[in-house]
Amino acid sequence: MKFWFPVTRMPKKGGDWPLVSDMVAKNQRLLVFTSVRSKEQSEGIAYQWNYMVENQCKITLATEAPLFFIV
Repeated sequence: MKFWFPVTRMPKKGGDWPLVSDMVAKNQRLLVFTSVRSKEQSEGIAYQWNYMVENQCKITLATEAPLFFIV
């Protein structure tokens, strides 16, 4: 809870997120989301689809070049 970014500070209607440096300065750098809509109101945990979008990504692989993912 010490580092939790409060749902009340999350951007609404496509607004801009704060810079990570600003979040760190305020000790609010942990983003927590839930897939259960009711938990936003009852527990203050951000409902993921109020703040995220899902897109379709198609990756075309070249047969001669290696593919690397860095996580």
